[in-house]
Amino acid sequence: MTSEPNTHLDRVTRSMLWAAWADALGFITERTTPQYVEKRVGAPKVTATVEWTRRVGGKFGVEMVLPAGTYSDDTQLRLASSRAISGSGFDPEAFAKVDLAVWPSYALGGGRASKAAAANIARSTVPWFGNFYDGYLAAGGNGAAMRIQPHVWAAPNPTADTRFLVDVLRDAVITHGHPRALVGAVLHAIALSKPMSSGKPLTVEDWPDIIGKTRSAAALVESDENLSTVWLPLWEKSASKSFPDSWSDAVEECALMLDALRDGVSELQREVRPQTYDQMVTTLDLRNPDNVGSGTATGVIALAVATAIPDPGAASRLVANALGTDTDTIGTMVGAITGASARTAPDSPVQDSDYLQLEAVRLADIAARRKTFGFNYADLLTWVAPKSQIDCVGLVQGKMALAGLAFLQPDSELKAGEGKQATWEWTVSDFGQSFLVKRRVKLRDLPAVQQPAKERFVTTHLTAPAPSEPIAVEAQAELLPMPPEPSRSDHRPTNRTSDPPVPPNRSDLNVDRILRWLQENGADDRAVGLATRRVAESGTVEQMIAFGVALRSIVRGRRA
Repeated sequence: MTSEPNTHLDRVTRSMLWAAWADALGFITERTTPQYVEKRVGAPKVTATVEWTRRVGGKFGVEMVLPAGTYSDDTQLRLASSRAISGSGFDPEAFAKVDLAVWPSYALGGGRASKAAAANIARSTVPWFGNFYDGYLAAGGNGAAMRIQPHVWAAPNPTADTRFLVDVLRDAVITHGHPRALVGAVLHAIALSKPMSSGKPLTVEDWPDIIGKTRSAAALVESDENLSTVWLPLWEKSASKSFPDSWSDAVEECALMLDALRDGVSELQREVRPQTYDQMVTTLDLRNPDNVGSGTATGVIALAVATAIPDPGAASRLVANALGTDTDTIGTMVGAITGASARTAPDSPVQDSDYLQLEAVRLADIAARRKTFGFNYADLLTWVAPKSQIDCVGLVQGKMALAGLAFLQPDSELKAGEGKQATWEWTVSDFGQSFLVKRRVKLRDLPAVQQPAKERFVTTHLTAPAPSEPIAVEAQAELLPMPPEPSRSDHRPTNRTSDPPVPPNRSDLNVDRILRWLQENGADDRAVGLATRRVAESGTVEQMIAFGVALRSIVRGRRA
């Protein structure tokens, strides 16, 4: 598929599709041997997405067929980050408390840090800006960098206005605490912002600006109230070191690694040779188990390959066939960067391509400040994450549902895998994403506090700052129809707008729970506004008075 002109929507769409395609390609070869590659694709190398078989669920899991184009945890978590972005900005609480907490029930892959973060954030007492699980400060992998592209896609002019990097940092600190992970995420975001703004491939001449902006991004932590007043002091106390100094050290590592790859980039520009890429991998020690998923090294090698090979297909195939490396994550980051300047879409299947394109339209609309729709999460003021992974899938009035997110339909074309205590089943959600879920053989009813919202999409308000420079405003591409407006009789607005969800009846209002939620979320302006509106809309006069008195105490106590 080829189309002109190269508009912002084109760039978002192709970056989105190529990132998922490269992830799917590298997923086939991730952590495997030449013998298994041959078994999976019937050839010594992967060149296109194909149907293949993989054991899921660990040692006691089952063999499952993965349809052609099946993506891994990289794209799964990227879509989770994307859902949490609306015209009102990024909602880190919705991403962390609902999407991330539920993700392990359908995860295809995933690093130790992301899984530990998901388990810890599910606790009701842990706020998104304080997810300091055991090992958090040592979590320097690429699990943050691989998912932050939506923040760039939704930014009006990311090269001129770097405020979107605050959301990149908000997103990253939820799961990772080592500066290598955070710097890697910011480095990748800035690298992606170049072709997203210009529509042109990266060049080596872009590198100094990328490093310079990454170096200065540490100061952005101070611009977020929760990060500056809670996360940063706690990080420095726990790490016993200066965060700016640690950040600077990680950036210098990136600069040195990029310098070491300059010759390799020049050679790849002349001829795409696996031997050249293999030498670059060796230079960064990316087959070493201790370094294979490094946030900084992964960000650097992806930047280098994207600079050398602007063709996303050729670049992704090169990366996917370098066995022993983090093929899916490096590939997905390369695909995102090169896809932004590509004029074609992938020529083999990408799972959920319709949903990916729908998200691309939505994010492009946010960037252009057009009226759009947002994802409607479960009610965050009553939400309680399931205590176990297997209980994330249950029944709501006889229908299968994924806690907090979606209603599901089994995919009738794919056979379920029956284990001794669990079933693995391909499902399609009511908003278009596929999930291979692990569930109980006999489903239980989901509690009311875990049920997904009935209306999947709602119109969102545009409160993001105006673009510093106008972006190309193309006619809205109707790749897929806009989701219908929810009816007024059953309207449950998203948590990410100025209209919080309304309980179905007044007895559901629990002022004590709202006050606890307010304290857990730092009592910032957004949280206070959300909680106050909830009580004003659904509470009695007595409840409003009690809430006001308690709120005054909370706010004055934090100020003191």
